[in-house]
Parts: sequence; structure tokens; C-alpha cells
Amino acid sequence: MSATPQSPAFDIELMRAVIAQTSDIVLVLRRDGSIAESLGSEHLGYSEAESRDRDAFDFIDPACVEKARAGFERAVRGESLEPIDVMGVHADGSKRFYEIAPVRFPDREGQLWIVVVVRDIHRRKLLESSVRSSEQRYRALVEQSPFGILIIDHDLNLIAANQAYADQVGAPSLEALRGHNIMSSPAVDEEMVKSLGERVRSGEALSTSLSYVSLFGKQVDVHVNVAPAFDEDGAFVAAQIIFEDVSESRRLEEQLRQSQKMEAVGRLAGGVAHDFNNNLTVILGLAEQLAVAPLGPEEREAVDEIILSAERSAALTNQLLAFSRRDEAELVGVDLNRVVERLEPMLRRVLGAKVELGVSFVREPVVIEADARLLEQVVVNLAVNARDAMPDGGKLKIRVSSDPGAGAQLDIEDDGEGMDAETRTRSIEPFFTTKKEGSGTGLGLYTVYGIVRQFDGSMQIESEPGCGTRISIRFPVFTGMMPREGTAGAARTVTRDTACGELVLVLEDQPSVRKLLCRVLSRRGHTVISAKDGAEAIERARSSDRPIDLIVSDVRLPDTSGPETVAVLRAEHPDLQVLYVSGYNDLPRDAEGRLEDGFELLTKPFSADLLLTRVRSLLDERGKELDAQA
Repeated sequence: MSATPQSPAFDIELMRAVIAQTSDIVLVLRRDGSIAESLGSEHLGYSEAESRDRDAFDFIDPACVEKARAGFERAVRGESLEPIDVMGVHADGSKRFYEIAPVRFPDREGQLWIVVVVRDIHRRKLLESSVRSSEQRYRALVEQSPFGILIIDHDLNLIAANQAYADQVGAPSLEALRGHNIMSSPAVDEEMVKSLGERVRSGEALSTSLSYVSLFGKQVDVHVNVAPAFDEDGAFVAAQIIFEDVSESRRLEEQLRQSQKMEAVGRLAGGVAHDFNNNLTVILGLAEQLAVAPLGPEEREAVDEIILSAERSAALTNQLLAFSRRDEAELVGVDLNRVVERLEPMLRRVLGAKVELGVSFVREPVVIEADARLLEQVVVNLAVNARDAMPDGGKLKIRVSSDPGAGAQLDIEDDGEGMDAETRTRSIEPFFTTKKEGSGTGLGLYTVYGIVRQFDGSMQIESEPGCGTRISIRFPVFTGMMPREGTAGAARTVTRDTACGELVLVLEDQPSVRKLLCRVLSRRGHTVISAKDGAEAIERARSSDRPIDLIVSDVRLPDTSGPETVAVLRAEHPDLQVLYVSGYNDLPRDAEGRLEDGFELLTKPFSADLLLTRVRSLLDERGKELDAQA
């Protein structure tokens, strides 16, 4: 084996002259990897003398030595190889990226050397790293974006897309979008596609909305922003498109429009119900007066039908008032047994002879916090629905029960036509009805559900086609005080059937209602004076030769309100009893929603018997107070 040569037999000075014009380093290595010549090593912080005869791999970071040595061995064997990126170590310990390119090079004497060109690529590496980081951030931004993002070419063919876009159009995977053209859809209008495509190809920056069915069969509702890209000659070559899914916002907008529409309908319904209640008050009152007169069979049947129709119409107006949210609940302790018991006679009339009604109670009171009037509406609405579900007749069961752990329960069960799953689901929607056109409002169950929720209750519907329907309503048991006698919502006891000439002021702006109230009260033996507005009521009270015992007043008046008029009269007569009558339940209430002290309300329409009962009770209460003061 010959000795290792110490220096190459080629023109080193020429190489040094060439290298001096660059920032490159040239190392001439012996077969063992030691440095024979080092040109430009000052870039590493070493002189040529300092680097000569040292192992070349001493100048490489240990983490990169293995791949550098592998490249050196391949060069020794004469194999061609790509430049290798390594981390070089400077004399001061700092490190930089270098690219090394080892080449086998025999000199003129035939001796083999390995010439390594070392090029500083630190700046390029940092730029590449920055670009990779930027690309990763952009990719993460695109991939994690909730918006669909895609890039299309000049012909609107998809080049790239993110997962959000695939989800928006219903694609099973990104691979399924290969070759996809964004405007290809059988459900998109051809003219619209053509116009939109031309605008995109023209390089126009677009912001528009699209609604179509994708090639994957999914309804797509998006707002689209198109950002065009141009070549150096200004020609359109591609575009980035952002698809924002607006299906949810459109659904919310539709809900808002529906809510506004329902609010408008509610206001209209409330106004109609108020006026209609005035008319029903007169119809029901006069029909009841006819009912006690001597009549023939046909006439009596006609009067009974008028009363029945008026009661049904009253139930409808109550639905409208509840729907319009103008009918505030007066929550007090109410015995569910008593409510159903009081309704039973009327329910038998409403249901008719074809429907067999069965009612069952528990022995102990079942007290819940509710408004008795609205609770009656719940029972009546459900009973009427059950009747309509049994056109050929059937059985209706109403059952009141109580469980200390589960609360109070009201079950209403019929053996009528029943409902399928879809109908059950939609049954509490406003205006949804399965009845024939003109036979139902679609407000019955919707109103019931709203009232039940208002009382912190829950409602469950069990029904199958041909198997009838059972509606179970649960209420929390009320543990507070029951209302005392003489307060709104409480039961009343009539101490006598005849009046003693007490002076009653009727304040009502509707002439027909005012006339009816005066007639009913006068026939019972009361002395009655009337007024059409607040100013006349105050004038008549002041000019009366005796104190007024009770005022029956509408809440809403042309010139003022009933409560404002009463406030003036009570300032002069503190013991004045007051009974309000109104198509709305809109009297002043305290912070807990209760009627203010001393206020009594009778909601239109009402029967003559109920009016007289309330009047008698208030006058008797006033008499007791005066006796106590004496």
C-alpha cells in the first residue's frame, strides 16, 4: 500500500483565485477524509493552515455527520449524488446551513482526491422554513375554516378545496371532488350559470348568494365571495372562492319573519276578540233572559242553540286572546277537582248526546297554582278536540289525580280517530289543524300548551291512528295559601238572591253592553245609573243624591281608563266597591303578577248569573265592612 499523498498535483492557485470571487468553500480531501487543501475556510472562522490536515467531519454538526460521511463514501466509489444539506459548525461555535457536493477528482498524476464544494445556504433554508410555516398556517387556516374554500381554474374546474366545502356540497370525501366543476348542477338555472361563469372568467370580484342542489344531491345555500387571480399579462387564470353556509341564518330570518307575522296576527286577533267579546256579552245575556221566559219547544231549542253557540264562540275568543298574549294569567291556588266539577254540566252540553262523558276525581283537594279561567279553557279546548275526533260518537274520560312525588295530573282520553307520529309532532304548532277547512282554527292545542307552560306544567300526547288519544298534563302541587273569599279567582257565596236597592253605577262605552248590564242589574232589584265615559261617570256620581255602593266599569274607555276613573271616585268614597268588566285581562298588577288589592275582574263574555253573583258578593262584603266600622 502506497503512502497517502500530502497535496494534490493540480493548480491550487487557480482554484484559489476562482473561489476568492465567491462565498463558497472548496475542500480537497484525502481518501481518509482529512483536509489536504482548504480554500475559503475563513468563512468558517479558520485559516487555511488551521484547517489543513484536520478531519473534514469535525466541521459538521454531529447530527449531520452520518449522512455527510455516507455521501463522501459514495463519491469515493465514483457514484453520482445530489448535493447534501448539513449544519456546519464555525470556529466560534455558531452553526449555519451548508450544501456540500463531494466529487471524485483524480489529479494529473492519477492520484484520487475528493473535492467538496461547500455553499452557504443558511438564508435560503430560513426562507424555506418561513415559507413552510406560512404554508402550514395557511393550510391549517383553510382546513380548519368553517367556510368552504376552493380554488378553480379558468374553466371553473376545481383545483383544490377544503373539507368544509366538501361537507357543504355533501361530498363523501375530498377525492370525490376530483374533476368537479362548481357550476355543474341539474338544479341550477342555466342562464344563471352562464351569467355567473362569464362574470368569474372576466376576473370580476364577486359577492353574491347561491341556492342550488349539488351533484351529490344536497341543498346548498351559500353566500359566495370570489377573489380572481391573474397572470403577468393581466389574464384571468384562477380564483379563490369562499362559500359561507347561510342556511342557518336563512332559517333564523324565516323564523323572525314568521314571528313578526304571528305578532301582527296576534295584535289583530286580540283586537277582534275584544270587539267580539262585547257582542257575545250581549248575545249571551239576552239569550239567557229569553231562556227563562215561557217558550214553546221549538223556540226553547233555538234559544239553547244560541247559548251553546255563544259559549263556543267565547272559547274561541279566549284562544285568540291567549294567542295574542293579551290575556295575562292571575296565578292563585286553584283546586283542579273543583274546576272540572264546575265545567261538567257545560261540557255535557258542548259534547252533545253522541259523546259519553266520564269524570273522576280524588277525594282530597288537588291544588295547583293557576288561573282558574285559563285552566277551564284548557279543559274545554281538549274536550272539544276530543269531540271532533269522534264524529260518530264515543267515550271521553276526564280524570284528576295526585301523587305526592309527581304532582297533580289531569288526563283527558278519547277513543276517537287518533293521530300518527307526524301529526302528534305538529299538533301544538299554531294554526296546524287536521280538521276540514272552516272547521278548526289550529289554535286549540297550541293555546293549551302555552297555558300549561305558563303554569310550570308539562304535557304528553299519546296517540295512534284508530286507537284514540290520551293527553296527560302534570302540574306542580301548590303549597301556598288559597285565596281568601272576596279576592279574584276565589269561589264566591251568594248570601241572597235579591237586591236591596243598592245604587250601582255602570260605566261602559259600548251602548248595547251598557244597556244589557243596566237591564240585568235593574231586574235583580238594584238602582242603576250609567255613563258612557269617565267624565260622565264622575259627574253622575257627584250629582247623585246618595252614595254609590258599587261601580261596574269597563277597563278601556274613550277618554280615560276604568282604573283612573275609579281612583277619582274612591278618593271621595273610599268604601266604594269595584267590579271591572273587560275583553282583556289587563288590570294593574303587582310585581308578582297578582291583581292589586281591591280590584275584581269579570272577563267578557259572561253570563247574567255570574255578573249578579259577583255583584252580590262585593256588596255583601261592603256591608260586612260597614257593619264592622259601626
